[in-house]
Amino acid sequence: MIATWLVLHRELVLPGVGVAVALCAGLGHALLRLGRWGRVVAWLLAGAWAVVVLVLTLVPEAEPSNARECLVGLTLPSPGAVEAVANVALFVPLAYLAGVASRRPWRVLAAAVLCSVGIEVVQGLLRRLGRACDTNDVAMNALGALLGCVLAVASLALSRAAERRGRRDAARPAPPPGPPTASSPTPPRARS
Repeated sequence: MIATWLVLHRELVLPGVGVAVALCAGLGHALLRLGRWGRVVAWLLAGAWAVVVLVLTLVPEAEPSNARECLVGLTLPSPGAVEAVANVALFVPLAYLAGVASRRPWRVLAAAVLCSVGIEVVQGLLRRLGRACDTNDVAMNALGALLGCVLAVASLALSRAAERRGRRDAARPAPPPGPPTASSPTPPRARS
């Protein structure tokens, strides 16, 4: 289903990943500026994306795979390896949004890798899904989660730096008024 579309439109895969990363960064910046409510929205979006991940990986295929065993191997993502690139892209938004929401991206990375392993185990155990389990999928999902978490670390660092600047500027006293200059209006004199 989605793999077929990706193969037919392989020229859109890498630009699509770039757009997804840029959208994540922009969305994360906006959510971090909202404070507590931004974190709530980030959790909701991460949960929605988790559902997308589960649907894309666990809903039975219309044309089931004829794989009898799990594939063990590693293919590095490249423009020609559409499925590998798609597996990287699948976990970027999930890890990014959960990393921003939790403010603990490295724990999110561990959870995302465990989630990917769990998906592949289910695919291997439930043959009627028509899905093939593959260690390369775990590796590519982990790479995507790592990319999402690195982006979350960068977004959180930029957000903290902006908060510190704002607090520093707010704490800085206003400059004392200087003596009037020729261009500044002179205060009215009191009449006696």
